[in-house]
Amino acid sequence: MSAPSPAVFIQGAGVVGADQLNTFVQTTTNFAQLRTFTGLSGMFVAVQGGSSPGDGLGGLFRYSASSTASDNGATAITPTGATQGAWLKLISAYSYQVPATGFSIQIASGVTALLLNPAGTLAAGTVVFPTTPIDGQDLALSSTQAVTALTLSVPSGFTLFGAVSTLAANAPVKWKYVASVATWFRV
Repeated sequence: MSAPSPAVFIQGAGVVGADQLNTFVQTTTNFAQLRTFTGLSGMFVAVQGGSSPGDGLGGLFRYSASSTASDNGATAITPTGATQGAWLKLISAYSYQVPATGFSIQIASGVTALLLNPAGTLAAGTVVFPTTPIDGQDLALSSTQAVTALTLSVPSGFTLFGAVSTLAANAPVKWKYVASVATWFRV
C-alpha cells in the first residue's frame, strides 16, 4: 500500500485507486447525519451545520478512534452507540478575558488561545486546561499585564509539562496536546 497523494479526479477520466478512497473530505448536512457515520482515524468530514446547513455550528471534523470525548453537540460528535471514538472539530477559537486578581478561568474545549487583558498587574490567578482537548490542539496563554503568581491546572488523568508560575506582560506561552499520552507539552 502506498501513501495517498493529492490528485485531481474527474468523472469519466482516470480511476480512483484503493489507496485514494479514504483521502477525500466527505460532507454531511448536520450533526445527526454525522452521528450515523463511524470513520477511520484521520478521516475528515465537512459538516454544513449543527442542525441545518449554514447555522454557524458546522465546520471541519476529524475522526479519532481513540477519543473518549462525550458528544457535546458542538466540538465532539460521537457516532450513535459508540463507546469510543469521536468526530472532533478542528477550530481556532480564542477566549478573551478581563480578569481581576484572584481569577480562576476554566478554558473551554476547542479554545486555542486564552487572551488576558487586565487593568493592571495581577497578584494571583488560576487557569484550568480543557477537559476534552483534541489531539494536536495548540493552547496559547497571553496577558497584556504581568501575573505574579499563576497556577496552571489540568483535569484528572492529564499531564502538563512546562508549566509556568508567572506570566510576563506580552510574553505568551504555548502548549500542544498529544492524546496518545494525555499530555500537554510546552512548545
